[in-house]
Amino acid sequence: MHDKQLISSDVDDAKAGIGTDDVAVIPPESTDRPPVMSPEKVAAAYENAGTIVMPRRDPDMLQERFWRPGDTETKPKPAPKRKARWTPPRDNGPPESLHKMGRRQVDPWEEKRGRAPKTPPPLEQIATMRISRYAYDAIRNTIGQYPAERGGMLLSSTGDYTITDYVFDAGAATTGVAYNPNTAFLNRELYGRDDHFVGIVHSHPPSFRRLSGQDQRAAWSNLTSPGNPHLRAYLMPLVMTVPDTGCFELIPFIVVCHSGGDGEVVVSAVDLTVLD
Repeated sequence: MHDKQLISSDVDDAKAGIGTDDVAVIPPESTDRPPVMSPEKVAAAYENAGTIVMPRRDPDMLQERFWRPGDTETKPKPAPKRKARWTPPRDNGPPESLHKMGRRQVDPWEEKRGRAPKTPPPLEQIATMRISRYAYDAIRNTIGQYPAERGGMLLSSTGDYTITDYVFDAGAATTGVAYNPNTAFLNRELYGRDDHFVGIVHSHPPSFRRLSGQDQRAAWSNLTSPGNPHLRAYLMPLVMTVPDTGCFELIPFIVVCHSGGDGEVVVSAVDLTVLD
């Protein structure tokens, strides 16, 4: 078949399944054009023969390859190439990078520290921390029996910041160095009560017997919250627990707003009085 074959010479026509109607050999002196072989037949011939001259391609590309000038059919347009869509990389940098991307990150603390400070209550109400025997024992039998950190809510029904009741925050998110109150639970417990929320009690590791910066922020946030118009002093005693130290100890702290505001508070270590 001279040098115009589509199938290599080591595969005969019988194996390739190609008849004379499919492929016509053009003598050099002939001016007649052979019939155009359909792309489907070309692809089938290549596949059946087993030896392919060129890699199989998309049918549109095959049709493009075997079209010749003078054919009666219109030259088909090649399939458009799809451009890869570029996606910008994710920005996992520090919060400052959000400003570069045109987005502003809001810090809740910025709003809270801008609140107006409250005037502290009369000194005789906060010179000492007074707690009922019932509340004291309840704290010792709950928070005091767990390793740090655990906590609960302090309540008063007297109007002078005397702790008369306590709610253990059993479902709080805690670690060995952090106590995050379950505020949804504690607010449900407050609903319908006659006594008022006056503070939070929680345990610290033995090596940290003072309020942390986060504790002081929490005190300011609660003191200045629109939901606590009655609150002008925040009771925040710390607990040293039996598992951590071998005994129970309640360390009293009372927090009030600093007159200069801006999220600043005044923390006072006071005496503790247990009322029987």
